[in-house]
Amino acid sequence: MLSDVYIPNLKDGVLTSGTLITMRQDELSLDTYKQARKFLEIGNRAVKRAQEENRKKGIPNVYSFNGHIYYELPNGELTRENPYEEKK
Repeated sequence: MLSDVYIPNLKDGVLTSGTLITMRQDELSLDTYKQARKFLEIGNRAVKRAQEENRKKGIPNVYSFNGHIYYELPNGELTRENPYEEKK
């Protein structure tokens, strides 16, 4: 059986990207697999809480997809334009 494990990457406290690892359960001991699943659940809950907190505070969430940076603005709009850069 194959299982996907997502490992988020943080840069300066901001979720910038992540790594999806496909693991064969038969290559792991059952205890190791269960522990990895628990870590995944904890990490996913933490990321969701951080995203919600950012939305409530009006702070854009930042994502990386296929090598491109996307910003989720507080109104839900996705943009590739950095909202933190000063306009010239």
